[in-house]
Amino acid sequence: MEDRDGETSLPLRLQRKFLKVGQDILMGTADGGNNSPLYIDLHPHEPWIIFIAQQRSIQVWNYEEGRQVTAWDIDDEVMGPCEAPKFVVRQVCLFVLVRNEKSILMYQVRTHNFEWQQIKKLTAHQSRVEDMVVHPSLSYVITYSKKQIKLWNWSESWSMKAIKCQSGDWRAIAFHPQRQMLFAVASSNRKIMIWNDTIGAPPSKTLSAENEVTTLHFCSKHEGPLLIAGSQVGTIDVWNHQEGSRLATLSGLNGPVTALFVHRCFPFIFASSNHGMIAAWRKGSDDESQGYVIEQVMRSSCGVKEVCSMAPCPVSNVLVLGGRAEFCVVEFVFEDDEFEEDNAPCTTNSSAAVSGTTWEVTVEDAIDSEMLLQQALEKERCAHEELGALSLELRARRKAAQEQAERRRDEESIQSLMKARILEMEARSEQNTVSLAEEETRVGMD
Repeated sequence: MEDRDGETSLPLRLQRKFLKVGQDILMGTADGGNNSPLYIDLHPHEPWIIFIAQQRSIQVWNYEEGRQVTAWDIDDEVMGPCEAPKFVVRQVCLFVLVRNEKSILMYQVRTHNFEWQQIKKLTAHQSRVEDMVVHPSLSYVITYSKKQIKLWNWSESWSMKAIKCQSGDWRAIAFHPQRQMLFAVASSNRKIMIWNDTIGAPPSKTLSAENEVTTLHFCSKHEGPLLIAGSQVGTIDVWNHQEGSRLATLSGLNGPVTALFVHRCFPFIFASSNHGMIAAWRKGSDDESQGYVIEQVMRSSCGVKEVCSMAPCPVSNVLVLGGRAEFCVVEFVFEDDEFEEDNAPCTTNSSAAVSGTTWEVTVEDAIDSEMLLQQALEKERCAHEELGALSLELRARRKAAQEQAERRRDEESIQSLMKARILEMEARSEQNTVSLAEEETRVGMD
């Protein structure tokens, strides 16, 4: 079988749900704006995406229903030109992180009415902030300029540690989704450096890529410690980052890789190119003679001319693609029933062997004890902060009540004093009236 491009058909294909272009996003205005890219981020639990539209507003959309949920106007004087907003969900609190040229800003959002309030703004770098990466569960944020990386911890009063690039410029960065302080950074000199726990020390591992890396992603679902790196020429390297060995190099994209990830429910690696091509792979059958085999299962045009970002719904086959002044929601669908059965999504709190291989996936991450401890400590910190805030509010209310009571006592004292003076004046007036009458009586008698 062949597809429309003349290529052998593959068992997965894309199916568009809807496409929103500039006029839809800008709420009916005819102005095309500056055609800026939409860097999409997905809420981890709700069917929401967030992005910045034409530097005018930060918008939240429901990607299942294709409607706007809310929007916040961008105040240039307060926020400046902003980019790449991120959802940050911690317990029951929703935050939004955005970056501008040199700063990062954090807002807290009330989800019942979507009112938001700025709670932090800090200057992150003296030169342009290239990107910002948020840890999926802990209170860490990484920002980087071309020459410097900074690791921030907002639970410790935004404490910061810096890493300088000795050669080349920083190009991409990724947190491990489960490890507390495991992250990878790629530089323009084709080096991938991995830090594990120790920030001030040299990287624990350095990998040498064949091409300049544009994006990174850690895999936490499969056998072995895997790191995936997309390149400027459209290839994707799969590494064992602990051993420092390249397991496979994937091809099939027609331009620089703009996004890649391993799906949480399905055993597929997805990647996008800025030319609008989406590809997917899965691990093939184990064969020692062939080594580590990964086979391509999809290569499809998505209808977005220039893909800037891509993110998956964590529990379904939906993908959201961001382009220039447009975004598209698609589904990947199976062309073959047997292939669909072999690659059925996993169920919550379970694992499944996929297509006879050793790849195992679960919807719930198997977080190690250190991660659980960190999450417990963060919950305790949040509880202490809430208790502290309530205590401060209670003290303020008590102080206000005391001040109000003192004002009332002062007012009552003044009123009593005024009444006493009025009575005294009335008594004097009455006495003067009597004395005047007596005087007039004496004068009359004389």
